[in-house]
Amino acid sequence: MQTFADDTGLTLTVCHYPPGTGKWNKIEHRMFCHITKNWRCRPLETHEVILNLLSNTSTANGLTIYARLDTKSYPLGVKVSKTVFASLNIEPNRFHGDCASGPMSRRARTAGTSRSGRRTSFG
Repeated sequence: MQTFADDTGLTLTVCHYPPGTGKWNKIEHRMFCHITKNWRCRPLETHEVILNLLSNTSTANGLTIYARLDTKSYPLGVKVSKTVFASLNIEPNRFHGDCASGPMSRRARTAGTSRSGRRTSFG
């Protein structure tokens, strides 16, 4: 993402819901009750069964669900080195920095100054 921010000159904001707070994700919350109704009393024995049940879920208002199986392998325990992390131009979001932040373009601001004008170790 840092490369993309640098190439485009954009500031990216990445937001996530902390674990256990999916109820505040409005889209997930609106879908979940319909998914639950659709697969009630059906054994979720295979990926194919799960994908079919998800994909055949819809609402009267036109909400439909698209599901596909991701078969890629993702390595566990990958660590970002301190050197690489220090090279990223990341600043916590002013509104909710504990769950929203993002890389800023390194060319979008003067080196060593944050959006708020405070000195940083970035840049």
